[in-house]
Amino acid sequence: MLIPLVMILMIQSIITMAAYGIPVVTAVVAADLGIAPTLVGGLVSVIYFVAMLTGLLSGALVARFGARASFQAMLGFTGIGMMLIGLGNPFGMVLGAALLGVGTGPMNPIGSHVLARVSPADWRPLIFSLKQCGTPLGGALAGVILPPLLLAYGWNIAIQVIPAAALAAIALAAIIGVGPSEPRRENAQFAFGDAIATLKLVARSPVLRPYAVAGLGFAGCQLAMTTYLVVYLWTEIKLAPELAGLTFSIVHVTGISARIALGAIAERWIPTHVLLGLLGLVMMVGLAGLAFSTPAWPPVTFMVLAAIFGIGGNGWVGLFFSEIARRAPEGRTADAAGGAQFFMYIGITTGPIVGGTLISLTGYPITFGIFAAISLLCGILLYRVAGAD
Repeated sequence: MLIPLVMILMIQSIITMAAYGIPVVTAVVAADLGIAPTLVGGLVSVIYFVAMLTGLLSGALVARFGARASFQAMLGFTGIGMMLIGLGNPFGMVLGAALLGVGTGPMNPIGSHVLARVSPADWRPLIFSLKQCGTPLGGALAGVILPPLLLAYGWNIAIQVIPAAALAAIALAAIIGVGPSEPRRENAQFAFGDAIATLKLVARSPVLRPYAVAGLGFAGCQLAMTTYLVVYLWTEIKLAPELAGLTFSIVHVTGISARIALGAIAERWIPTHVLLGLLGLVMMVGLAGLAFSTPAWPPVTFMVLAAIFGIGGNGWVGLFFSEIARRAPEGRTADAAGGAQFFMYIGITTGPIVGGTLISLTGYPITFGIFAAISLLCGILLYRVAGAD
């Protein structure tokens, strides 16, 4: 159980470091190429749009090639994608972002497939939550490693640390594996029907469908809030930039802590579906607090609200995939996780857009209030429907 967890955590950190690395170098890339920073930021949208689609093929990948080869392929696509982006050619950068999406999409579903096979039921929420720490860890690595390299060697060279890390991980996976060996269907083929079948599995299941809907809502609220939090605190609340940045970092620090702590108590002390419902309530409290906030409040108040939202907005993901694995049909964990992830990525890609539109039409308070209501409704949905059995 430990070796698969460590390997998947490492692989997930490298793959997400690539996706988070683009925003880290955006300003320098835009200045170097003479384009608007928003155009470079659009590469992130390409990554997650492609990932949303390729994640649907996770079950077919595992069936045909097995988990280890699938992970090695993901790392390969990630490394090649970053190399193409480093060339600085606009077409190559878009193609590179698409390859990053190919590597990103199956990451969570196949990781869920492996860990579901080796994790005892009462340890599964903690194991899955630890796995999901690879996402913020990848962001932290991008923020720590890339800027110094960028200043010393330029952005083109700096991002090549990611292909190097991917190559090392491919070699390590070849040596020690990524989990126990498993039978494969040599005649398994890839077809458009595989993606449709994955979507049908989730959409038609009275158990999995509520998770997919709630995942969409949770992810949309999470991304919308984190996208506009600093701007709101800086422009509307008039916090100093360093305080706004510190408040933003608190969201992620508490999120990592929450993932570990919640994974440790889930199932052993509190049922996972109950915790997911409570996290919807916690997220609602953080968002509602921001909706009613004023510049007269002391800065520490916003840090507390950021911590509350960080617990709810970041703490749910590991528990979410743990529940998907537990409730998936026998042998179809990767399919169920891929289908649920498809809807989650819809929330990731549309949350900031919807949030920005609502802010321009109604302002920050009403927008945060709307997302607070969505968070609460998603929590109630999971608590009632998932707990009905």
